Amino acid sequence: MSRLGKPEHLALGVVAGALSAALFASALADSGGLAAVFPVHFTSLPILFASVSLGAAPFAAACATGVLGVAVGSGAGLYGGLIYMGIHLVPVSLLYLRLHFAKQSPDTPGFIGRLVCELTVLAAVALLIVLAGAAFDVSRLTEDIAVAFGKLLGAAAPDVPADAREAFVTELVRYFPGFVAVWWLLSLVVCAVLAQAAARRFGMARFPTPPYRAFEVPVWLVGLFLVTLLPAALLRGNVASVAGSFALLFGTPLLLQGLAVIHTVSRSWPGRRLLLFACYGSLIWPFAPLAWALVTALGVIEHFGRFRRPHLV
Repeated sequence: MSRLGKPEHLALGVVAGALSAALFASALADSGGLAAVFPVHFTSLPILFASVSLGAAPFAAACATGVLGVAVGSGAGLYGGLIYMGIHLVPVSLLYLRLHFAKQSPDTPGFIGRLVCELTVLAAVALLIVLAGAAFDVSRLTEDIAVAFGKLLGAAAPDVPADAREAFVTELVRYFPGFVAVWWLLSLVVCAVLAQAAARRFGMARFPTPPYRAFEVPVWLVGLFLVTLLPAALLRGNVASVAGSFALLFGTPLLLQGLAVIHTVSRSWPGRRLLLFACYGSLIWPFAPLAWALVTALGVIEHFGRFRRPHLV
């Protein structure tokens, strides 16, 4: 075997990069429409699979193939390749480095929670840069989005008064930058879980699977969430909008911790599957804001109450 790794692993790395580029390019297609929204969320999955199942050289081959595939194969050019790198390769590379060079094993309690929080900080830095570019005026970033949402809502609910639709859209787009950051983070987490599951299924996993039920965030993340939540709730205008976007982002790991509590405590409950189905369904529709707030609050309470601990045996 060469120092570059097994030839079949290198080939898998190239295939993973090409598949990732194809998923990313689906969102760039002019005729993609809403159909492009779904596959683009899994752009990181092939690269993540390479990171947890193959060696360093195949992983590098996957990254290089992905960049070239986006820049050349999709016609997006250097600009598209840089966007692909920033959105997908930078966070995946961070995961790769943390997994390979961390002093702790991924199945160590607290490791996966810290890793997700580090990705959250990375997303917060990107969000800060984007908002700073708009002089922290959220409306500069959401003018076209507000118009698109208004048309979509008008077509979906024509009987709702125009003033009510406009008020709803205005409130929604206030936190749109935060929604985008949260969606990116959750997509990355889901892809990482799927990549590890696939690697384990095919007997290629290089790392033990983390104990997801023991997911635990560090205290500094709770502090960041509370510091951004207070101005979002008490103030108005752009300050509240910006703080609200960051509160949504910093609350995401706490949302995951709340879900871990529900999974853990309900293990011995009858009708557990129905409960979990209702829980995840409410997070999507129709009670999403309330459900997100309640599950996130559960994550905060768990951080101080530790009532999950007796069930982690």
